[in-house]
Amino acid sequence: MGLAYAGPASINDSLTGYTGENADGSPNPLGSTENAATVAQLLANGLEPQVIWGGGDGIADPGAYGSWEEVLFDTTGAAFGTGRASDDGRNLIRTIEDDYKTVSFDAYITVVDMNADDTNVFLGLGAGSRGTWAVPEIDWDNVGTGTDGVFVEVLDDSFTAWITDNGDFGGWDGRVGDAGPGAGTHRFKMSYDADAQTAVFSYDANYDGVFVEDLALPAVDVSGLFTEGDPTKVYFGTDDGALLKDFEIVADPIAQNPSPWNGEPLVDKNAVTLSWYPPDANTPDEYTLYLRADDPNFADLPNLVNGVSVTPAEIDPTTYGAGTLEFETTYYWRVDTRIAADWYEGDVWSFTTAPAIPVIITDPVSQTVVAGVTVEFTVVAQNGDTYKWYHDGDEVIGATTDTLTVADVDTSDEGEYYCEVSNATEEIVPSEIAYLWTERLMAHWTFDDTLTDVVDLWEGIYTDPNEFNTPPTAVYDANSISGKSLSLAGDDLYVKITDSVDWFNFFTNGFTVVAWVKSDTADSGYHTVVSKSVVGLATGFGLSYHYAQAAVAVRGVSGEAWSPAVESATWHLFVGRYDTQAQTLTVFVDGVLAGTVKNASASVAATAAPLIIGAETPDGGASYGGLVDELKIYSYPVDAYEIAHMYTDVMTDQTVCVDQVGLQYDYNGDCRITLPDFAMFAATWANCNIVPDCD
Repeated sequence: MGLAYAGPASINDSLTGYTGENADGSPNPLGSTENAATVAQLLANGLEPQVIWGGGDGIADPGAYGSWEEVLFDTTGAAFGTGRASDDGRNLIRTIEDDYKTVSFDAYITVVDMNADDTNVFLGLGAGSRGTWAVPEIDWDNVGTGTDGVFVEVLDDSFTAWITDNGDFGGWDGRVGDAGPGAGTHRFKMSYDADAQTAVFSYDANYDGVFVEDLALPAVDVSGLFTEGDPTKVYFGTDDGALLKDFEIVADPIAQNPSPWNGEPLVDKNAVTLSWYPPDANTPDEYTLYLRADDPNFADLPNLVNGVSVTPAEIDPTTYGAGTLEFETTYYWRVDTRIAADWYEGDVWSFTTAPAIPVIITDPVSQTVVAGVTVEFTVVAQNGDTYKWYHDGDEVIGATTDTLTVADVDTSDEGEYYCEVSNATEEIVPSEIAYLWTERLMAHWTFDDTLTDVVDLWEGIYTDPNEFNTPPTAVYDANSISGKSLSLAGDDLYVKITDSVDWFNFFTNGFTVVAWVKSDTADSGYHTVVSKSVVGLATGFGLSYHYAQAAVAVRGVSGEAWSPAVESATWHLFVGRYDTQAQTLTVFVDGVLAGTVKNASASVAATAAPLIIGAETPDGGASYGGLVDELKIYSYPVDAYEIAHMYTDVMTDQTVCVDQVGLQYDYNGDCRITLPDFAMFAATWANCNIVPDCD
């Protein structure tokens, strides 16, 4: 049985298995040169970088935009232009085969953790050449003789398909665009129909291993664009250090969309059913199926399934029962397709069966709730038969299912919860720990000659990040809001709250942090009053006096809420609030709302840092100099009226106008509607400006 298909090949390259860095574009005096082994591996897999700087390829090194096009490979994928600004670091990787216009195909590429820093991702069909602005196929120095192509350009907030014609845009009005996928890991797809000569671009936002279309642009008509001799390579690329992986071309006419999906882990070994869909543009007459556990080439018999004939289903997908397989084994399978008298070899897919021991699929989730409600913790496990739940290390009697119910929650129910799952193997597999918190005041430091809070007795230790120095002694000051205050010198010393790493992670569900602050400096630096942030600021939160302004930050939320300038050397009430329901991050100064980040919806992660007072991170960075008093942390977003009372209860001669709701007729701006406002309204009663008259 010969395989007749001679068109462009399907490609499935994770971009994770190369020798080392592909230093495209690193100029002297850095002295980087192209890693020849990496290029050789790319070529062997049917790919090539568009720019090879110092690569000895006989092509003059590009200048201007072609000076920094590094592509760095490691086990996670290919990073383009790391450390380079904007399109200066842009490069493309393209197929060696250059006649993909002759066959229908789907092409995919995944971007990992796409950010909002002007990262551009490209996926297209054409020569795969960078030109003006490092945009594919655009060459304004050679308009009329340049290359043709069709590609999608992706930013976090836009998704735009372009046609290029002889080195120029095919008309600005010819572009098709829509909203971008935002931040996160996304998979982009180009579906090219050779018969209809159309290209459809789509994406799966927050890709999890199975492509699920979230947005597709209207089909782009490329009829007449590519003429005889035009190179039509499939290419992809990006910049700004963005990481790409899992490039795939599925060229018709072969089977597609396998289940289990390619690379799927934890497949139940019992009664495994294989299924697939036909090529987009062809109707198969027959399939043959191969399946085995140890050889993706199916070279040596016996195969578990060795070329068995399968009749295409009348209603897709076609299925085949593979029976019961072995635990924790990787299986390879392939479906070849017959169309008329010709056979087309399919892609090799794989999946791995689950182990015999239980596998936790979904861990219980931490929750912050109002006292008195009922909550549930749930664990999802594969191969799990027996469940035991624990609260603060003690077994919860009678809790023997995958769901734990806690009724009428109060503070005694707060703490750690986890589940142990087991089966006949007697292997016990614990879930991750989930926390239960109630909405309440979680800590209050008065600093009245003590660093221990008065709510749950969280103990603070005055800390020098340089462990070789003599342990410092806390300094208290009679200049305070109540009793005494804590005096900090801005010298990298801070108060570390012991055993606070896990407990204060309730901030991810919403929180309020309150502090009376009297800064001794109004300089332009960063000075953090209280924080729970790792070095590098990847996760955590902080309330700060930055650049003479109050500020609150939650890592993972796009933006930091800032107030207008705040006078130093006098007492002020700083309040930072994160409300996950309203999706807002707000900062209050002296009871008044002073700054807001709206649409503050993000994946806010717990942090492994302790809670500290007087610095931003455990290395003493962004330390605070001045006095701090009456520091409070709540496990929920405190109401704006309560925040106003926190200020006026201390500053009894002051008032606060909380908001303008219902005050549209407050003409004199005194935050109340009274007779003077009516008088101002009545003074204009019966005024008329109608032309020609007011009769």
